[in-house]
Amino acid sequence: MKKFAEITAKYIDKPFKQYTCMGFLYAFYTELGVSVPDQFEDLTLENYMEKYRMDPRGIQIRMLKLIRSLGKPSRATLPHLGDLLVVSQNTTKQTIPPGFFPAVYVGKNQALAGFLRTGVSTFSLDRNNRAIVARRMI
Repeated sequence: MKKFAEITAKYIDKPFKQYTCMGFLYAFYTELGVSVPDQFEDLTLENYMEKYRMDPRGIQIRMLKLIRSLGKPSRATLPHLGDLLVVSQNTTKQTIPPGFFPAVYVGKNQALAGFLRTGVSTFSLDRNNRAIVARRMI
């Protein structure tokens, strides 16, 4: 658990340009010793942002497929430390684009994700950010 906490702290406040959604997941889990692909279908760590800008919703759907192919099923309503989550955003909240994004469960109802405007940061899982998929990675 100490290693997990150290790795989590290392990524907080990193700029988004350093870690896209896919890049963050790859770097985070690779550092934990968990195999995560650096490409999926036509997405790579290098072309993720370009493809996201062209088709944000299509990329969200591909990321969902990627995440569902990783690890083992877990309960989204009761995630464990290190679970890879798909978080659904409340569509009444102003989001661009509305939908969902990948995150890592870090305990105490908190998750870690890379956000375009703020970089890598923690947030609370609540009615505005609900885990809809969880995959056991560690």
